[in-house]
Amino acid sequence: MKQFVTFTIFLLCFVAAPVTAQPESSTISPLSPGDIEFMEKQRKNIDDLARRYLGMRLRQNRQNDLEVLQKLLDQKLVKQEDRLQLQAMGVILGDFYIKQLGVRWVVLEDKMGRSRALQAGQQQQLLFPITMISRRVEAGIQVNVNEIYNKGYKILEPLVQRGVYRR
Repeated sequence: MKQFVTFTIFLLCFVAAPVTAQPESSTISPLSPGDIEFMEKQRKNIDDLARRYLGMRLRQNRQNDLEVLQKLLDQKLVKQEDRLQLQAMGVILGDFYIKQLGVRWVVLEDKMGRSRALQAGQQQQLLFPITMISRRVEAGIQVNVNEIYNKGYKILEPLVQRGVYRR
């Protein structure tokens, strides 16, 4: 039974795409000032953690910062049960999609609640980088931050390149 549960969690993390089309009963809106403030605190929290325990800091440089995130995970400085910290790592991941592709943070509100996501233009497809790391770590899966970043990039890039959305 344990193997079945582990396999099911594995499938949920890797087969289910982190992109969704907006359901009819949902709304997409810009980040609120509270969202912006909360996400900034999350970025600062991860930077403080990296400075304290790794002697490194976030530099808004993808190669450096993804390495910092990987080290925080590898050295178990962010624990499996610390969802808030894991999701803060996803904010940093999302910031690089914005920098690389020009997408933007938005809020999806639906019957499940509020979720921060990335949107290319006015498209209905959204990417949820905040949970791309946390879902895997919480499921006990060894995470490669670069692979996760690349997977999200490959999902978003065609939406931007299609000409539907230009920076």
